[in-house]
Amino acid sequence: MGSRLLCCVILCLLGAGLVDSEVTQTPKYLIKSRKQQATLRCSPHSGHFSVYWYQQALGQGPQFLVQYYNQKVRGEAHLLDRFSGKQFSDSRSELNLSSLELTDSAMYLCASSEDTALCDQMPLVQKHSYPSSGSGCQGVNCQPGRPRPR
Repeated sequence: MGSRLLCCVILCLLGAGLVDSEVTQTPKYLIKSRKQQATLRCSPHSGHFSVYWYQQALGQGPQFLVQYYNQKVRGEAHLLDRFSGKQFSDSRSELNLSSLELTDSAMYLCASSEDTALCDQMPLVQKHSYPSSGSGCQGVNCQPGRPRPR
């Protein structure tokens, strides 16, 4: 049974009931096996045209995946080739994950905003660099002397 559990990919989504945001994600929870596909949906706050997707692995901070604004990709960071998405004319968005792997087990978060004016001037995810200690570690979850998370 232990190996069977290892073959499952668990995708947890932040329910809109946990915060007063008026952003709705479906499904709320999703369990899939390796190599299957999943579609995550986000309905943004009324009047918001920007939708942001993040992935948060256990014990890690959220990692920016992609931003959509008026049905176009406005920013992309950690979006894997197996992940794709889109935004519809009513600002709803989908994130499609294909050929799921164990490393995809995470919480997937959706956020929305009215506009992207500030995002054009600054990065959506601030990356920090630490003095080189031979680990090659750079990013928001790195610490000096600690190897890069995989």
